[in-house]
Amino acid sequence: MHFDLHLLASDIFSFCYNYGINLEIDWVPRSLNDKEDYLSKIVDFDDWEVVPEIFQFLDSRWGPHTVHCFATFYNFKVPRFFPRFWNPGSSGVDAFFQTWYGENCWVVPPVVLLSKVLRFMSLSRAQGTLVLPYWPSAPFWPLLVRDFWEFVIDYQCFVGALSVRQGRNSNSLLGSPTWSGHIIAVRLVFP
Repeated sequence: MHFDLHLLASDIFSFCYNYGINLEIDWVPRSLNDKEDYLSKIVDFDDWEVVPEIFQFLDSRWGPHTVHCFATFYNFKVPRFFPRFWNPGSSGVDAFFQTWYGENCWVVPPVVLLSKVLRFMSLSRAQGTLVLPYWPSAPFWPLLVRDFWEFVIDYQCFVGALSVRQGRNSNSLLGSPTWSGHIIAVRLVFP
C-alpha cells in the first residue's frame, strides 16, 4: 500500500537473495508483543546533542571526560556511555543506576530530567560537565542558581544554533533551525 515500504521490502529481498540468506517472517499479534510494541512507540523529544567542536573545546578545558551520561549509540562523545535503554556498545543502562562517583562525567540529559540530575550529582558526590539550555524561567533554574551554584567552579555560554544539533528526532526543539536560544555548560564538583 506504500510504495516506499515496497521498495524497502524489495531491497531486503535482494540483499537476502544475493547473500544466500533464508529469511523467514512470522507475524506476531500485538496482544502477544506488548513490550516490543510499547518500546517502538517511544519518541525522544529531547533528542539533541552537543556538536563535536564544542565537546572538544570543553573536554580540553575540563576533561578528559570518562563517561557520557544520557548518550546513545549514535551521539556518544566518550567511549563509556549510559543510554536510557540498552544500546550497542553501552557501558550500562540508565545513568541513574550507575556510579558517577570518581568519574569525570559528560552530562547532556533530557531537559525534563535536569532537576533530578542536579540532585543525583549532589548525592553521588559527582563531578562533571552539565550541558543545559539557558532558560532562567525553567523549573530547574532556581535549583541550579540557588541550591547548587556553590558547586559550580566554571561555566561557558554558547549560541545554541552553533553548539547543539538535533538528533534523529527532527521534532526536537533544541538544535532545530527555529530555536534561537543559548546553551550553558557548567562545571560542577560536589565534594
